[in-house]
Amino acid sequence: MASQISTLSGINESFLETMIDSMSGPINSIAIADQGTAYSNGDSIVFTRDSNDPVLSPDAVVTVLTDPNGLITNTNVTSGGLYSIAPTVTVSSNTGTGANLVCTISADSYYLFVGRSEPFVNEPTPDDVNTSINGTFYAPYQQLMMGEKLGPNTFIMMVPKTQWTSNTVYAQYDDKDTNLSNSIFYIVNNSGVVYKCLNNAQGMPSFVQPTSNAPEAFPPVLSDGYQWMYLYTLPPTQPYSTTSMMPVYQESNTARQAVDGAIYSIVVESSGSNYPESTGTIISTNANGAGSIFLSDQPNPYVNYYQGCYLTVWGNGGTVNNFAILSSVSAGAYQQVTVAGSFSANQINAGYQYQIGPAVQVLGDGTGFSAYASVANTNGGIADVTVLNPGSGYHFAIAQIQTPSVFGANASLRAIISPAGGHGSNVTSELFANTIGITGILSNTDSKFALGLANTTFKYRSAGILKNPSFYQNTTPYTAISFNQRVSMTFATGGGSFYEIGETLQGSAEGGVVVVAAANAATWTVDVTGWKGNIQVGETLTGLTSGSEFTLNNISGTPDLQPYSGEILYLSNFTPITHDPATPSDTFHILLSP
Repeated sequence: MASQISTLSGINESFLETMIDSMSGPINSIAIADQGTAYSNGDSIVFTRDSNDPVLSPDAVVTVLTDPNGLITNTNVTSGGLYSIAPTVTVSSNTGTGANLVCTISADSYYLFVGRSEPFVNEPTPDDVNTSINGTFYAPYQQLMMGEKLGPNTFIMMVPKTQWTSNTVYAQYDDKDTNLSNSIFYIVNNSGVVYKCLNNAQGMPSFVQPTSNAPEAFPPVLSDGYQWMYLYTLPPTQPYSTTSMMPVYQESNTARQAVDGAIYSIVVESSGSNYPESTGTIISTNANGAGSIFLSDQPNPYVNYYQGCYLTVWGNGGTVNNFAILSSVSAGAYQQVTVAGSFSANQINAGYQYQIGPAVQVLGDGTGFSAYASVANTNGGIADVTVLNPGSGYHFAIAQIQTPSVFGANASLRAIISPAGGHGSNVTSELFANTIGITGILSNTDSKFALGLANTTFKYRSAGILKNPSFYQNTTPYTAISFNQRVSMTFATGGGSFYEIGETLQGSAEGGVVVVAAANAATWTVDVTGWKGNIQVGETLTGLTSGSEFTLNNISGTPDLQPYSGEILYLSNFTPITHDPATPSDTFHILLSP
């Protein structure tokens, strides 16, 4: 179902919230169809909630006002309650009888409808939706068959589905990337877990699929250099998912782990040159846990050349440990450094590999950030930045190399700040979700979806969303859980072929018309939609396609909805679907996009 009749501009999380909020509302009015008799001022009105209407708040509190004869003349609303389906109304009274009150609610009703019995031009290939006024309103209403009310749980925000694939370069989150919404910066792995890319190894391909299944405040960098932030896990059964789209879920644990104003990545915009660096092997330490460390690299003659840098050591079992360097001096054939804090033999010991790079500091309104830079061996330029602590509370940040000013120059760095609230605090917004997924189910346990008197399966070829229809031959808003627009007609037996599916029948008396949704030639019965004008028993109905003519013997039922009431928000055509009550239900997935 891809075609739609409206761009529905402005679809986003706020649009969906507004739409869902409008689905329920308080008692709007109470009409007095019969005043009854012998009621008393202050008798209470009882509102019986429809079984399909969830209890969203306490029921309305309303009393009646009467005249001296006990006739109900008005009502006094203390509280309107909250309803999505208009409740039935009775009056609780010790003496009064006979009153008939009908209420309406101040809420919007949205229905998923199906229709179109008329075959496509190149059946079964769907016709494009006719975007004229007739094609998007009058014609669909004439072939409207039945519909199911949509509730809050039938809507969800959707985003394009991107399955992680090895040897693919993914974009990384960047708060200053004006094209981020069009970039592939999130993925779903083979287990249905969705992640956002925080670091893409400076634009290199991804080879290691992320597998973490829980949110982390500071996710690790994988062996391919990528860093992925867990967002949510798709449920095992995914009623909203398609081959190209997937739903967005907000997990409470992900929101709790989110760090506002964290900096997980530093972009090297200009590498500069001549920054302190060293790689090699730990020769020895002169104390266990404190004191000096002797490095294999050729000593630098400058005192404190490595002061303010970080010593990274691949310790026992390859565990990476980082230490801030307090001082450095030349010690014969080796370089000697001292580091802040203590260390164990498993962290720093003879034979372990090490690397030295300058510290990176961030000037801003947050706290706690720490990182170091890796330096290229060729010209001493900054090659990359490893974040040790993303900090928090940053809303603006200036990143820079932190070394004595005489060592290294001209590097330019940029800090990437997490979105407001932190990564994972508002997944819908962070993934730029602007498509609403709707799942509608026409359950065959609902009598509205049963076969008509034609008693034969029938096909429909279109679906759409109808907003705020009214009752048949009434202006009262229709709020029931489902509706049926099909009416059954039985004809006198006669010669010739019977009516065709999808053709229009026109009455001989006053020119009223209907459209055939289902036909049973054996019983001379049709189920029809789109009743327009006056048709009565005894007149002849002519099929405008087949030319068949038969005399109408009986009419059974009336439509639930007033024709052409409400607003059709969406319409699509699809390969014909056979409605058969022998199956449990018909399920639809509709995507609304800007």
